[in-house]
This record gives sequence, C-alpha cells and structure tokens, in this order.
Amino acid sequence: AYVVHDEPRITVVPYFVSPAEVDHLLELAEDFWIPSVVGTGVYKTNDESQDLKNKPSQNRTSYSCMLRSAQTRRVRSLEHRLARLAGMDVEYLERLNLVRYAPGQLFNKHHDGRFRPKTVFVYLNDVAEGDGGETYFPELNIKIVPRKGCAV
Repeated sequence: AYVVHDEPRITVVPYFVSPAEVDHLLELAEDFWIPSVVGTGVYKTNDESQDLKNKPSQNRTSYSCMLRSAQTRRVRSLEHRLARLAGMDVEYLERLNLVRYAPGQLFNKHHDGRFRPKTVFVYLNDVAEGDGGETYFPELNIKIVPRKGCAV
C-alpha cells in the first residue's frame, strides 16, 4: 500500500482483491445491473434516508448492483477487509455497490455525502492509460487509473 495524498488521506492498495474474488463479485452481479441513481435533496433531519431521494441523472450514466451484506462467505470476508482498511467496524460498512461503466458513461464531479465520511473503491478491471475511466479528485488534481483488484 502507498499513500498518494495526506489530507485528505488517499491510499492505494494494489492486489487488495484476488482475481477469483473479482470473478465472484461479477458473477453475483451479472443478472442484477440497474441504471445508477443519485441522491438529491436537502439535509434537514440528519437522516439521509428521509432527506435524500434517489433518482436517475445525466450526471451519472453507469449501471449499479447492490449486493446483500454478507451475501456469501467471500463477500463477508471482503467486507471485513474493507472495514479494517477504512478503520471502522464492519457493522458500519454500507452494502457493497458494484458499478459498471461502458465507454462514454460517467459519474460527474460529486461528493459522497456527509453521512459517508470514508469511501473505498475496488477496481474490478484494468483501464488502459489514456482511455479515460480514471477516478479524478479535481480539488487535488489527482487521477487514479483503475487496476484490477486495486483498492483506493
């Protein structure tokens, strides 16, 4: 693992997920991809489920699949590793959300909300440099090129 930025802390962990785990996750998602949505609204109650409503958006054109918590032994194992990486108890971890981008699809500049203080990405495929598809942190001018099995 190596740190690419200190504040906020951004750490890259190559080979965090094995090729077999990647295949397993993709198999679980295969028949369950749906258009991705974004949360919109105004924070009023400190309850994100009441304050935000999910809806389609031109700012996010990917497809998503939300897995169930501890859906399989491999998912449970991955959830525990992700929780350790994020420095939190697994019971506070959100369900794993797989996101699939076809060429030309995107998720424009956004933040993950005040109820999500940490986010961990795990890339399930490689993207060639120069082909787009990077995770871009515009305020920091940092681009992360996806590498299969890598966590950020």
